[in-house]
Amino acid sequence: MDHGFLRSTKLLCPGFCGRVLINATEYSQCQACPWGTRALDSYECRPCHNPLTSYDYSYLVFHVITSFFINSIFIRLYAKTIQNRSKRSRETPFFWQLMQMLCAITESTLALLLSFLAFEPHGQLSLNGCRKGRIAEWYSFLYNPVVHRGLIIKCSSEVVYPLISLPFLIHLLSLLNLFVFRSILYGVAQRCRRSISPAPFYAQLWTLPIMGLINGVMAGLLYYSFAHIVVFMALVSNAVHLASEGRKGVLELLKIIFTSAERILTIGTDMGLFGFGVFALYFQLMPTSWHGWVAFILTLPLPLVFYCLTVRLTEPKKPRIKH
Repeated sequence: MDHGFLRSTKLLCPGFCGRVLINATEYSQCQACPWGTRALDSYECRPCHNPLTSYDYSYLVFHVITSFFINSIFIRLYAKTIQNRSKRSRETPFFWQLMQMLCAITESTLALLLSFLAFEPHGQLSLNGCRKGRIAEWYSFLYNPVVHRGLIIKCSSEVVYPLISLPFLIHLLSLLNLFVFRSILYGVAQRCRRSISPAPFYAQLWTLPIMGLINGVMAGLLYYSFAHIVVFMALVSNAVHLASEGRKGVLELLKIIFTSAERILTIGTDMGLFGFGVFALYFQLMPTSWHGWVAFILTLPLPLVFYCLTVRLTEPKKPRIKH
């Protein structure tokens, strides 16, 4: 049916407002588009059926990776804070640290998968969304149009659906998974007469709501900068972990790293984090040839190689001042 007569300039909506089709020939007044839709050509609110890009998926995975990375820091940080009845601190065995890491991975991964299945198209891991192109679309509440003698039309909606609401669901499900899987782990440890510090659990209880708050306030900024943030996190983490081993030669440093399962896990986590950031920055599409895969894999150990080659230069001898 031809609705061309309705698409005159007088009927276009300002800002991110749109019109909803009421019946075959009638549209509503300019209003906020329903959730999961956005106004196209400043007129009709239509469902978001554009497939998400690889960058969009990377942004969603970023929320999961950040949660796991912070959780892993707490697990290692509080590994030596267990106190027995004699009030002496002792270190959590590496096996139980590894179990906590596996729980953290399971919690985050399961939350991501369940969140994907909950959004349209329901029951599928491929998601649809609204097309986007500028940061203003992330903050539609700041662009409510003013018309007719100061009248404000409130058209706040999720213009970039589902990239704001879906991370909230991820954090919520991560919180629920945290209760379930950590409770099971602590119960098993108790049965095995092992003590695990509850500090990482409580720290994560604070971390997830804070991450949700940051997502609500800074989602647009995170979307356009998360890859740089991930690379920075990986480089800092790699430098801190390697610097904790002291100023050693290349062979000695590599021997220390690759003869300890805990250090291998730590360096592997940093390399994976760095690889994800590089993928989000440069490899938006999966490499289709073996040359692309080789180039991507070769970038993973770059921070480790750079540190090993330059560690001798980080503490030059102090110059002697002759009087």
